[in-house]
Amino acid sequence: MIFETNLTPPEEFGKSNNDTRAPAHEAHASHGATRRSCASAGLPLTLTTYTHRNDGTATDESNLRPGDLVLIPGSDGSLAAPGHLGMFIGEGLVIHAPHTGDVVKVVTFKSFSAGGISALRHIG
Repeated sequence: MIFETNLTPPEEFGKSNNDTRAPAHEAHASHGATRRSCASAGLPLTLTTYTHRNDGTATDESNLRPGDLVLIPGSDGSLAAPGHLGMFIGEGLVIHAPHTGDVVKVVTFKSFSAGGISALRHIG
């Protein structure tokens, strides 16, 4: 699975909840990039970071595999209601888009999850 780093302008994305392309409001967010990456691999996800905590199956840190979702509180969520997510890419690394307008970044799992982990989900 390839994490979507080609951020197409929002007006080029579909707006239907059934569309596997990102709606305009998530065109530059981590969950939008994650949804597009999973969809390109034939693995559709729900619409929001909050609902991603129920996508796929639960996993734990020792069983993380590339493509698994790492959900964290972020700046606007909590442990019970994640506000941000990244995708585990292996070798202790997570890829994510910190916020709208920023660039996609690769960080260590440890630094990404330092504020707590809301959920770890295996997709596919």
